[in-house]
Amino acid sequence: MRCLLLVLDTSWRGEYPNIVQALKETGNDVDVGIVSPDVDVNYRYELVYEKYDVQELVDSYDAFGIVGGYRLYYITCGKRFPCRKLESPKINMQVVDEVVKRAFEQNKLIIAPIAAPAYLAKLGILKGRKATVYPTTDLIKILVENGVEFVNDVVVRDGNVITLKKIDVEELKKKLVS
Repeated sequence: MRCLLLVLDTSWRGEYPNIVQALKETGNDVDVGIVSPDVDVNYRYELVYEKYDVQELVDSYDAFGIVGGYRLYYITCGKRFPCRKLESPKINMQVVDEVVKRAFEQNKLIIAPIAAPAYLAKLGILKGRKATVYPTTDLIKILVENGVEFVNDVVVRDGNVITLKKIDVEELKKKLVS
């Protein structure tokens, strides 16, 4: 399976490397697309300023992951960033929205850790499904308000969507192969 990780932020300790580890240990190829110019990871696609054909990207991969760190939490909850370190000159959420929506419509696997399940709920992708999320009142409320059944498990897979409340490599690996 080929997976494209869309990376906004790597400030949540362990989120990025552990997802990459779980994917690679289950035999998947992993590419990275950065959607913020100050993300410090090796990447194949610079999706901040460069234009790519979104449908071509979606067609090229079997799975997509969102690595949002703290930035995605604040964006999803509509809150101001608490410090300048988290602010970014540009975060291209439009490309994330388009890729994720098209991938979901084509029944591609979507991996959403920490705050990303709430982001997916706001996009309408999780309506009528079970999901988990990092257990803060704000994030759980977003799930419930968008028709998602919150499940307080470490990893939940409902169809083509895997949600994680924390990064647990072994639990994610189990859901990737099921």
